Amino acid sequence: MREIKNLIAVITLIATAIMFQSCTEDEVGAESTGQAQMEMKAVTTNGTTSSGRTLTTGFTFTEVMVGVTEIEFETLEEEELEEGEDGEEVEAEDEEIEYEGRFIVDLLAGTSNPDFGLAALSTGTYQEIEVEMEPILEGNQTVRIKLFFEDASTSDTVYVEFETSEELEFEFEDESGFTIDAGAVNAILIQLDLDKLFAGVDLSSATADEDGVIRITDTSNEQLTDMLVDKLEDAMEAEEEDEEDDEEDESDND
Repeated sequence: MREIKNLIAVITLIATAIMFQSCTEDEVGAESTGQAQMEMKAVTTNGTTSSGRTLTTGFTFTEVMVGVTEIEFETLEEEELEEGEDGEEVEAEDEEIEYEGRFIVDLLAGTSNPDFGLAALSTGTYQEIEVEMEPILEGNQTVRIKLFFEDASTSDTVYVEFETSEELEFEFEDESGFTIDAGAVNAILIQLDLDKLFAGVDLSSATADEDGVIRITDTSNEQLTDMLVDKLEDAMEAEEEDEEDDEEDESDND
């Protein structure tokens, strides 16, 4: 009988230890991870956004789409050094790929299909966000922007389509970093400034097709295509979005 009681006591002790370890691991996991919520949208400083349409001086944008396939969050640990191929010490870069798939992003609406959703990230400060885009839009395009352009020289309104199938990669760095807090939803906003993108782009010099549409593609008006592709990264920026930003956006859309 004494042996049976001792055996029961041992089993109870083991079960208690397992439960304690499980609870401890859950608590540690909760303390060491946070959630990231991605949002991408187009903005303008010269106009307003209303009903899915962004207006700027001389331009009326009706569609702004991009195809995103991967988003990486990177931390640069300056104290952690590794030995490079040439024997010299180099800074070790820690990468976390948190979004990977085929995301069709409507930058005017600020939505993605499928939705980016929430991603679990280790807590800490991330110095860089890297976004990869590939030709996954309809027609095997990476970026598609449609707009009406008012030609000041003729007072005519011209329809413009900008498309490229080039694979693109953008890196967004922040000196103070993007902070991921434990147990919180950390909103990260990537914005495309349409005013900045089209600043200095002379659409009146473009050649229109027989139907009167100016098509800026990889095979038509290529000089303007190269210019816009080069300007894309400078026109995009990433930042942490706070609750006040969310409230302002909601009030603008009402």
